[in-house]
Amino acid sequence: MSTIAIASHQLLLDTINRDNGLTDNPLTLNEIGLGLPVPSVANDASFNTYCTIYGLFGRGYYGSVQLKYRRYELDKMFLGLTPTLIDPNLTPVKVSDLLPLFNEYYGVALTESDIVDRAFPANTKDILTDLVAKDSNWAWLGSIKLRFAQTLPFLSDEIIPKTDLDAIKPVLPFTAKPRAEYVTYGYNWTDASSTLSSNLAAAGRAITADQMAALQAITTMEFTLATGTDIPSGAISLAGAKWGGPVTASSSLDYNSTDYTYVNTLVLSADSNYEGTLIFHYNVSA
Repeated sequence: MSTIAIASHQLLLDTINRDNGLTDNPLTLNEIGLGLPVPSVANDASFNTYCTIYGLFGRGYYGSVQLKYRRYELDKMFLGLTPTLIDPNLTPVKVSDLLPLFNEYYGVALTESDIVDRAFPANTKDILTDLVAKDSNWAWLGSIKLRFAQTLPFLSDEIIPKTDLDAIKPVLPFTAKPRAEYVTYGYNWTDASSTLSSNLAAAGRAITADQMAALQAITTMEFTLATGTDIPSGAISLAGAKWGGPVTASSSLDYNSTDYTYVNTLVLSADSNYEGTLIFHYNVSA
């Protein structure tokens, strides 16, 4: 196709006419009808869609034929790209309100009838949404992520998502010893949930050798109860560490997590070669 900035039905018609040598006397929708496109389940790189076309009674053609062709796949057309649309004067109320900008930016001609439309929250000024082609679209297939903003986004607008470390609050100071918070945060400690939730891990209790072994069993980290020069190289000393006690992850403001239900902590003692608090997020094992 020489251009894709035309309506979806016309893209299909142009392909039919071009591939059948009919460009000088092209078929039109006054002569033929287009059936609904049907996705192909065949593993064939040459086509992904079936569509039946049929002659319109009294217009010079009769009968029908089933076509096999490839619809444009949105996710492959925009592979590795999240289209971003900027307009300071637009406050979209639904996805289709973004189509004029999208068409202008990317040289296509999608219409409201081509996509699955949905409403936005009131007074939308910045949104990441899905642009989804309707199953009945003759030329386009699938979906992509689409971002709209009234102003050019900055990194602080979280185009780069927050990492797990960013969620640790307050910001931790740099000290002579490495910070313990950065060591265990972000791991899934669910396999040790029975240890982390037990009464022996209640607030103020000292960690035991059995508890340390349970933690050691699910990680490549090395823990020890040794102190000073007896601490093995690469190990974290838990000597004198005391549990903070299990709480729901959402209630612990410093260490809250949307991925886990519970959190327990170990406050390290001055005898440790690390400083601060080890953090253990977990769900309760079934």
